[in-house]
Amino acid sequence: PRPADQTGAHGQTIAAAYAATRDTFDLIELNAAVDALDGRIAGALQLRLYADLQDLAMSRTVWFIRHVDLTKPLERIVSRYRGGVSEIERNLPPILSPEARAVWEQRAKVLTDQGVPQHLAERIAAIPDLMAVPDIVLVADRTGHDVLDVGATHFAVEAAFRLGALISAAREAPTIEHYDRLALERAIDGIATSHRALTSEAMATGLQGAEAVRAWSEERSAEVNRIRTAVESIAASGLTVSKASVAANLLGDLTRI
Repeated sequence: PRPADQTGAHGQTIAAAYAATRDTFDLIELNAAVDALDGRIAGALQLRLYADLQDLAMSRTVWFIRHVDLTKPLERIVSRYRGGVSEIERNLPPILSPEARAVWEQRAKVLTDQGVPQHLAERIAAIPDLMAVPDIVLVADRTGHDVLDVGATHFAVEAAFRLGALISAAREAPTIEHYDRLALERAIDGIATSHRALTSEAMATGLQGAEAVRAWSEERSAEVNRIRTAVESIAASGLTVSKASVAANLLGDLTRI
């Protein structure tokens, strides 16, 4: 659905959220870099790169509508979130889980093998991970922790519960009608909300990254193991709207233990 359908926001708010997304993620520069590949890569690949950037723009526009006071000056909003994107992007490989790092490297290799310049390939391959940066910045601001420490913990939580695979599967889930798609988007948003809460709880251990998640998990091991197993089973079983909703609710239960 379009941002207006997902959020009920008016045109002025949507325009502000889009501008915040565009400038936070350097979308003008990235689109120009893809433009420059005319005749250098296959047309189908170039269209896929544009689609990746469009998906980023649409999903984060909705995120800004839902989570940021867009009546504040745009420059202030962009400064905070763009700074977070730059910091995470510069330090991405070390703070990703080993599995996520391998996936990112493979995505970049596939692109470079098809003629995309290395730097651009790495940036576009990082889009699924960089989509999380606004959530990371939000948690950092709410908890007073460093963005990189929160980022490492966010990605460790993602690895512990296979949330990346879950959300990817949810985005590909079949929907029959408009309201199915809205329900699916709500489930995805619920998963992201639980992800932020789990990251905050793990940071409260005084540790960061995988160590923080391990320490947090050990305090509630039975429930963590039960819900992790259930979520992994749901993600691997061919996701539907109802299954995505159940997964979101399970993760929400975990944050209330």
